Amino acid sequence: MHILQVTNLLQLEKALEILNEWDQRAALIWSEAEQCVISIFTLTDLLMYILSGEFNKMSTIYQALSGNKLITLSASCKLLEACEEFCTNQIHRIAITEPSGDILYLLDLKRILETVHKQVCLF
Repeated sequence: MHILQVTNLLQLEKALEILNEWDQRAALIWSEAEQCVISIFTLTDLLMYILSGEFNKMSTIYQALSGNKLITLSASCKLLEACEEFCTNQIHRIAITEPSGDILYLLDLKRILETVHKQVCLF
């Protein structure tokens, strides 16, 4: 599994190429100004921005971000904690971090549902 990280100044067309090339639906967004990861950019963000009518050839990821803050959880968190964050923040992905703060992977609703389904099928 790969985690993509791109700058918030990247043009949307290039961002789409990168997501497509790596067969990913989301990427972490790095802010040069803040020197940290500030958000998660998804194909949904891109589609919503295009539908808003503001899209042009020079549009950047920063302009298309949904405005949701970056939600992170520790790798040691419980499944229920993750579910609560998904519901409370109305998001589809959470960055899972190790104690050093490095991001290990992006947890999405699909993985949660797959895990719950496997557990239910065992009973």
